Parts: sequence; structure tokens; C-alpha cells
Amino acid sequence: MTKLCEKYRFQHSFFASYNPSSNGQVKALNKILCNILKEMVSGNKRDGHECLPEALWAYRMTIRNSTGCTLYNLVFGSKAILQIKVQLPSLRIALQLTNSDENANVRLAELEAVDEKKLAAQQRLKIYQAQVARAFDIKVKFISFSIVDLVFIVRRPFVITRKMHGKFEPK
Repeated sequence: MTKLCEKYRFQHSFFASYNPSSNGQVKALNKILCNILKEMVSGNKRDGHECLPEALWAYRMTIRNSTGCTLYNLVFGSKAILQIKVQLPSLRIALQLTNSDENANVRLAELEAVDEKKLAAQQRLKIYQAQVARAFDIKVKFISFSIVDLVFIVRRPFVITRKMHGKFEPK
């Protein structure tokens, strides 16, 4: 590995792949993709790898409640054109094919508006997160204890095969 790093002149750095905030997002995405694949693969479960591109396409094309637009729209700045619409031209495709100069101007305007769309989506996301936090906080009951209060502690039997230290140490 060091020879390869020296040959291509790049610095190899080591890092831990554990990132608590993003690992939750990955788990959520995997759960959604598994549910999509379960619906798509009904007969033979071994065909799941063949349906994965369609499942990812479906995930990327759904409108998110948090941002109000699709992931494709946020990345590329326009709506996706399905392949069948290119083969069987719709009005949008026909206009793009006939007026190439006008289509280029429209596309440039869409690309200039991408930053505004991303900013609007970010603002909607913050509002959505505040709504979710408010809904969660309603269910939370705040209890404060003073020093003289008696509290009930549950001590469950804990089988230890080896001595644990730090945060894994039993209470």
C-alpha cells in the first residue's frame, strides 16, 4: 500500500467508519430500500439484485416530505425524463427536440435556479425538523429530582463473562 501511495503521490490516511449521525441515516435508507425490494420481488427472492436499480430509481424519484422535492431534482435541477417518454415523445420532449436553442436557454435558467431550489429545500427541511422535534417534545415528561427525593432503582441480574470497563461497565 505504501508503494502504491508513493507511486501515485497521495497520502493514505486511516479513519474510523463509525459516524453516529450518518449511520442512522444509512439504517433508515437500508430499511426503506428493503421494503421497496420486498414489494418488487414477490416470486423469487434471488432476483433482488436485478431489481436494485429500479428500487433506487423509485427512491430517488419520490417526493420527500421534508424538502418538498425529489432527490433527482435537488441534484440536477430539473425533473427526470423517463426513458419511455424519450421513445414515445411527449410534448415536453418534442419541444426540446425542435427548439434546441430555446431548450439550451431554458436548461441554463434551470441550472441557475438550482441554488435557489436547494436553499428553499434546506429551509423546508429546517421547518420540518422543528415540527418533528416539537411533536417529540410533547411526549416527553420532564421530571426533576431533588437531593432528598427517594427514587426506585431496578437492578437486573447481569452475567459477566469478562470485566467490562468504561461505558460498558454495569451500573
